[in-house]
Amino acid sequence: LSLNTLLQYKHIGVCTDTVIRSYRRLGVDLQRLVHEDMSRAFNAYPNLSKWGLSSPDPNIDHRRVHNLKVFFYAQ
Repeated sequence: LSLNTLLQYKHIGVCTDTVIRSYRRLGVDLQRLVHEDMSRAFNAYPNLSKWGLSSPDPNIDHRRVHNLKVFFYAQ
């Protein structure tokens, strides 16, 4: 896909993108906050075998519902 095509669809995403974008509009970088928390307490977060994680991944962790549930519960 070209960059122009991707930019046309920037409003489309998975369900967690709605949450992330809403927080961004409020001035809160939830992506950064989840990554920082996972870096501090990685073992508190689910690591489903299909994910095969050995450390946090700032590119996707904030988009996983299981991770957001842990993050918000801890707040």
